[in-house]
Amino acid sequence: MPCGALASTILVPELEFWVNNSIKASTLNKFKIPIPTAGFCSSFLDKHSFIRLLFDDAWPHDYNFYNYMYKEITSHGSWPSSVVTRLMVYPASAKYYTSDTTDVAIVNLLQIGHEDLDMLNRLLLYRTTDATNVLDIQFTSISSKLAKLIWIYLDLKTRNSYSNYNDSILISGITNVLQSCYESYIIENVFAYISNRGIG
Repeated sequence: MPCGALASTILVPELEFWVNNSIKASTLNKFKIPIPTAGFCSSFLDKHSFIRLLFDDAWPHDYNFYNYMYKEITSHGSWPSSVVTRLMVYPASAKYYTSDTTDVAIVNLLQIGHEDLDMLNRLLLYRTTDATNVLDIQFTSISSKLAKLIWIYLDLKTRNSYSNYNDSILISGITNVLQSCYESYIIENVFAYISNRGIG
């Protein structure tokens, strides 16, 4: 492959939409993180996407499931115009994925593992019932970075604690976009909690 060529250009609109919203609402990181391109109409997004579950503090109480599997939309004619505009910059490698519950959604695009699913289920319980007893596992027993981040978020929201979060060592690292964006969202939540309590 020639230098600079792309093997694949993948667009996941849910990720860009929710990260865009999160950064715009941020006070701490607003000018430190490049905001993803806006322009995705929420009507084109899966309302039950696990990405929405991660970032949406107003997740509806009656949404009692989430989707984490994806399907590739191969027909360019069915792509929303905002997707076409973005992906046709690299037409040879462009791929558009949406999350879905149908049988054709068989791609675990963001490599969600068992620990992640367990913590996503706990997050769903918290978001739909305001349950506060969702953390019956130890933080140190978790190996998945995304699962650790969800645990920290739930610890903050259900116990008013952030003692397992060390902001001098990022959990997400620098190679996983979803984890990095979610960690930024958690940092914003910790900052808001500290500011509201007048700590520090």
